[in-house]
Amino acid sequence: MTKPTKNNKLRFSTAIFYSFWYRLVFGAGGVGLFFILVMSVAFLVNTDTYNHSQKVIKYYKPLHQQTIQIREGIQDCINVFNKGIYSKTNIQEKESQEAYFSQELQEIWRYEVKRSLDSVATLIKNTPNEAVEDIFNEIKTQLNRLYRDFNSAIQAVGQPKQEFLTEKKDKIYFNPTLAEVIEREILPTQRQINKLFDQLNEKQQIDLSSKNIALATNLQIYNWVITGLIIFSMIILYLAVGNIHSFLLQEEAPIKLFLEQLNQGNIPPKVKVKSAEFTQIATLLNLFARQLHEVEKFALEVGKKNYESDIKMFGDKGNLGEALAKMRDSLRQIAETNAIRYWTNTGIAKFSEILTRNADNLNKLADEFLKELVNYLEINQGGFFIVEDTPQGQVMELKATYAYNKKKYIHRTIEKGEGLLGQAWNEGNTIYLKEIPKDYIEITSGLGGAVPQSLLIVPFASLGKIFGLLELASFQDIPTYKREFVEKIAEFVGSAIAGTKNNEHTKRLLEESLQKTRMLQQQEELLRANMRELQAAQKQMRITQDILASKEANLDAVINNTSHAIIAFDKDYNITVVNNVMRALYWQEGVKLEVGKNLLQEIPSKVLFKRQLDFQRVLRGEKFTKLEIEENGFEKVYYEHSYNPIFNENKEVIGASIFTENITQSKLAEEAVKQTEANLISLINNTTDGILALNRRYQIIVINEVYAKELQKNTNKEVKLNTSIFEYLPEVNHEDWRKLYNQALQGERFVKVFERGKYPNKTYRENWFNPIRNEKGEVVGLSIFARDITEAKKSEIKIKQLLLETLDAADQLKQQEEKMIQQVKEYQKQIEILEQKLKQQN
Repeated sequence: MTKPTKNNKLRFSTAIFYSFWYRLVFGAGGVGLFFILVMSVAFLVNTDTYNHSQKVIKYYKPLHQQTIQIREGIQDCINVFNKGIYSKTNIQEKESQEAYFSQELQEIWRYEVKRSLDSVATLIKNTPNEAVEDIFNEIKTQLNRLYRDFNSAIQAVGQPKQEFLTEKKDKIYFNPTLAEVIEREILPTQRQINKLFDQLNEKQQIDLSSKNIALATNLQIYNWVITGLIIFSMIILYLAVGNIHSFLLQEEAPIKLFLEQLNQGNIPPKVKVKSAEFTQIATLLNLFARQLHEVEKFALEVGKKNYESDIKMFGDKGNLGEALAKMRDSLRQIAETNAIRYWTNTGIAKFSEILTRNADNLNKLADEFLKELVNYLEINQGGFFIVEDTPQGQVMELKATYAYNKKKYIHRTIEKGEGLLGQAWNEGNTIYLKEIPKDYIEITSGLGGAVPQSLLIVPFASLGKIFGLLELASFQDIPTYKREFVEKIAEFVGSAIAGTKNNEHTKRLLEESLQKTRMLQQQEELLRANMRELQAAQKQMRITQDILASKEANLDAVINNTSHAIIAFDKDYNITVVNNVMRALYWQEGVKLEVGKNLLQEIPSKVLFKRQLDFQRVLRGEKFTKLEIEENGFEKVYYEHSYNPIFNENKEVIGASIFTENITQSKLAEEAVKQTEANLISLINNTTDGILALNRRYQIIVINEVYAKELQKNTNKEVKLNTSIFEYLPEVNHEDWRKLYNQALQGERFVKVFERGKYPNKTYRENWFNPIRNEKGEVVGLSIFARDITEAKKSEIKIKQLLLETLDAADQLKQQEEKMIQQVKEYQKQIEILEQKLKQQN
């Protein structure tokens, strides 16, 4: 604010003659004298009132409070001995009981009764009153007597106790001697002391009432004086206001115009007045108008987003000046904050897209993420580490490095606790250093190497587990907002790594499951297509599978449509949660569980005896699952109980929950599957035929004992599943067998007979080759049924020999027949010749 000039001082001295100040001086002087007179009277009244209030504060009120404290102390002492009348334990050591109650009595008597009694004695001594002193002396006498009674009660504590049971069948011990001492000696003395205290308080009230009457008279005089002062002042003020009002109207016009212009948003014209009082106001308003011109300039600069203007409004002083200066600084800071927020949000979107795009490839994710991060942060280099599992344990392996716009190829592993990286891994906290240890890290470039000025190590964490680390180095200090940005996206990276590893693990498990499923399907196809001897068994197996499928469907319906039996309780075994399934489970045993009841008091004794150790384990923080088998008539019922501790924010156990599931159906189904599998194995091994099944990689997936023994003759090696069939065949026969396998794998069914040895020890073996198809009709393997047909072949050879011998005999007979026919013909010719000769002779 500028100082008034010399011309302003002259105008002020001239305007003083128009001042209404002098018009008020004389009226105010009269009012002032009258005010002094009234205040003198008020001072006397207030002095008496103050003295009375001080006496109440220093004597009556403390005396009343201390008497209450003595009564409460006596009652506390009695409560201590009341606890000794009934107890849940029967302590036989008399000396230890007396010592305990003696110590409790001494502490209460010393700190509550004796201390308050001394305070009352001091208060009564400072305000002598014979009646009060007599009552107080009688109180001390009674208190001494009461103290002796308490000592008698201590002696009664160790007396024999009587035992009896409550409704809950808990043992309670009763001390009749102590009860009699309290009833006949202590309580009457307490009532006498209370009567004396009531008399003492009554004496105080009488004294206090007399003083209140005198005080009320003084206050009435004080009220009349104040009322006269108010009336006289109102008359003087009315006359003064009427005189001044007309004068103010004249001076008001220019100021009113100034304010109207200001209210309309305009900078007002210069104000001119006559009176001395308004001259200073006019000067200040005119100065305010000049300051408004500065504000106008500042607003125009802000509209241009120029927050660095040097314009000072009101000299950057005063409330408004400082507020405008703060507004300018706040706008500058808001602009910077918005820029940082935009930079952060853009970065989060950018790196989230990178994580999403490379979610199935950790190496590619590490390279692209680190490259973009180093460039986005405008730092010099960085390293991307991921936790890997090895046979020796977990290590932190360097997956990607990037520096000076180039990818570096470095292999590096870190163990837990090793160096700064191992420390960050172990503690799970961010490390930021401005003083880098010598030889720790060096930023290299085409111009050489140098030690960085700042180092930032941020762990990749998800659900409290560390999955990797990010190491960043720079020649400059890394600002706080960039460090916070890195910590924020590190959480996303941790979740992405965890998700990728979980997906890989799930995919691996899925592939193993699919492989096992395909093997089972192949075995089923093999047995269904080629084992005519096992058709009856296959039919029975399908019936069993249908039954199992029906049971599994029922079990799924139960699981999907019925919740587990759930109950939760706190450390005192008070039930906090129970569902209808759990209620129904216990209702069968006649127990009604409700929230708020004590679990130990509600459940049956046999159940409590069986599960009490489990309750203690889970309340110690142990999580476990327990299988329980119950006999229900002639059937077994299987229950699976999952015990889970409940922790608070400080990881302290505050209770536990139990999830109970009836798994009887699944157990029975599991046993049926095992029985079916055993039956199938027994069927393929209880035949003289050799049975073998291979997949497309020539690996053994099914083999019975007959075929396995045949293969062992070649190599003397134990035949194992999922191994190549060629490991058990002579190498010279590999190509011949491979052609036969491939012929079956192309979908052809055929029979091949193999001959071994020489006659008469020659053997014959018949092999049936059959392709194995999946549900889509694709060939996924082959099966071989081998049968020894040596006896059948020998029989066939004998039949052929007999047939040949028969044919030879037939040929000989035919030749003999032809000869006989020829001889017959010759004999007939000779007979005809003889007949002709005889005719000629006749």
